Amino acid sequence: EPDSLGNIRGIYVEVDTTISGNPFKYYVYKPGDPNAIYNASFSFVGVGKGDYLKESLGKYRFVGIGNGSYLPVQFLPLPELRQMGNIVLDAEPWEDVILQLEFAGSLLDRNKLSDLDDNENSGYARNAYLQIKPKLIEIGNVSLGKIGLSYKDRFIEERFRSLDRINSVEFGRDYNVQNDLTADEVLREIGLNLIPVEQLRINSKYGFLSKGNNFKTKRYLSDVSLTEKNSYDVKYKFDYADTKNNALLSNWLRQNGKASYQFGFFKPGIEILNEKKKDKFAGKDSLLASSLEYFETSPFIELIDLNGFDAKLKYSIRDESFPINGELVKESRASTQQYQLGYRGIKEVNTDLSLTLRNKKYTDTFKQKGFLDNETILIRSQSRFNFWDRLFDGDLFYEVSTQRSARLEKVFVRVPKGTGNYAYLGDLNDNGVAEENEFELVAYDGDYIVTTIPTDELFPVIDLKTSTRWKIEFDKFSTGNNLFSSLVKPISTETFIRLEENSREEDTKQIYLLNFDKFMNDSTTIRGSNLFQQDFHLFRNQTDFSLRLRYIQRNNMNQYSAGVERGYFREQSVRIRFKFVQEVSNQTEYINQNDNVAAPSTSNRSRIVNNDEVNTDFSYRPIRELEIGFKISVGRSQDNLPLNPTIIDINSQSLRSNLSFAGKGRLRVEIERSELTANSVENTIPFEITKGKSIGKNYYWRVNFDYR
Repeated sequence: EPDSLGNIRGIYVEVDTTISGNPFKYYVYKPGDPNAIYNASFSFVGVGKGDYLKESLGKYRFVGIGNGSYLPVQFLPLPELRQMGNIVLDAEPWEDVILQLEFAGSLLDRNKLSDLDDNENSGYARNAYLQIKPKLIEIGNVSLGKIGLSYKDRFIEERFRSLDRINSVEFGRDYNVQNDLTADEVLREIGLNLIPVEQLRINSKYGFLSKGNNFKTKRYLSDVSLTEKNSYDVKYKFDYADTKNNALLSNWLRQNGKASYQFGFFKPGIEILNEKKKDKFAGKDSLLASSLEYFETSPFIELIDLNGFDAKLKYSIRDESFPINGELVKESRASTQQYQLGYRGIKEVNTDLSLTLRNKKYTDTFKQKGFLDNETILIRSQSRFNFWDRLFDGDLFYEVSTQRSARLEKVFVRVPKGTGNYAYLGDLNDNGVAEENEFELVAYDGDYIVTTIPTDELFPVIDLKTSTRWKIEFDKFSTGNNLFSSLVKPISTETFIRLEENSREEDTKQIYLLNFDKFMNDSTTIRGSNLFQQDFHLFRNQTDFSLRLRYIQRNNMNQYSAGVERGYFREQSVRIRFKFVQEVSNQTEYINQNDNVAAPSTSNRSRIVNNDEVNTDFSYRPIRELEIGFKISVGRSQDNLPLNPTIIDINSQSLRSNLSFAGKGRLRVEIERSELTANSVENTIPFEITKGKSIGKNYYWRVNFDYR
């Protein structure tokens, strides 16, 4: 569409060419070019079915007909109808014999606007399952132990569509189903359950799955368990799938085992994990890229409940291999050390600490492909404290890890109108690119949301998260009736501190040892924040009278691709609750806030806001199920960022009614009037000041109803 001056500014140039002698048009991303008069919307159409590749959000590149995954088309959602019904029969014809029969039918009309092919909407499925629970088998005086059997036979017609998932989450991996084939499906499974002695259990299964004439899988599964409580524990699982999918042949072996033996407080053991998958075309020996192999061995030793202490030491070695030139080649070796310590010896302390050190080294072959050796550290600690019968209790959390991360880029994504929280103001600088300062926060009619995506460049980083919370209840400190006890009993406090830091600091101990001089550094920090909250209560949770003093301070920093954004927020508030009479209560609150943001010039988020607000809320409850409330608020917000500061005075009144239905539901009706007056309409007014309300008088009515 032309702008107000009649200029057409798009982001794509249309190119006319010929391909195989036929005229063809394609589009090239060139924002700002005089010939860029098109805005194109692309949709994913499938690998090898499109002409474009996606380079980033909004940027697509033409790569030739059928060489891409996107086309400049928009798919319209079609109204469809799904229906399903089924009949289930559960029976126990003999003791310990279970029979289940099920028949289901479905109707799927993919396009309610069309009657074409409606005779192909129906499909059916059937399932039969027979189980004989393990029973004791004896021949003469010789006991063979317990033996159980099971058999499953399932058929799903190609056109059958279930409303819910009917397979287990791992069904695709179990039977090596590599794509969503649409064909008649047959599944047969036979299982054998052996219990020669109480300590030994053997479960074996053979399965066969076919989809049409081109896909077939044979699966062999065995699970062995040998266990004696507080002594030995041995488990082994073998899972093998042999698959033929058209000309693709695949075999997939997965096995894992664990063995341990406990004597006294000690339990040494070993774990083994192995997986080997070979994919190749029939008649060829070269393996496909989807092939893989790894083998992991993990000896460990545990200390169990020694005077309240639990501990575990585990060391793992993992070798991984992937195909190169059709053969499996060793890619890397990873060694991992895990240390765990827990204590629950006294009721006042409950703590867990874990440390993981992982070192992964690549072979020279894969180093030439760009893979780099890396080390990972993960420390995690969680503790709960409860001293003097909950007079003083709290928790402490600490987690730090090394990883690879990227800077973040803000991207605005269009959504249906009314479901977003941003509106696009247009191309304010006429460069053909939608930038951050051209989007405005709105309360109701937004058609964009903001998301962050990582840029392509990855950096080694250290990521820290730690927090602590402490409560003091003085009413548990003194139980006497003297003056001192009377003064301190109503008092309680709560303190909360949280720190987060994601940094590229090379000297990592500066971060995990909490050297705050290295936190939120412009040159190394990717994102970081710290929060401090202190609450002081008098008569907490008392309905007749209570007082709360609150102080909150938060600093944060984010490094986006466009630059660094820093924020500072501080809140000081006083809240008083009291009852006039049994039916009438009031809550009055004074809040002072400072909300400052320093953002890059391409953003419109910068502000220096000071806000003062007083609100009082009256509540009248004539009966338990009905509450009527009236709230009055007055406040002033001032943004000192412009040369001529923006001052907005706010006053609002609201009337509400809440009707409850004995725990089953609630009806809430509310009417609100808000008035905002500004000393200037020339400055940009941050959304955080108005909360989406317009300068002038705003009227709202709200009705909320829920019933269970």
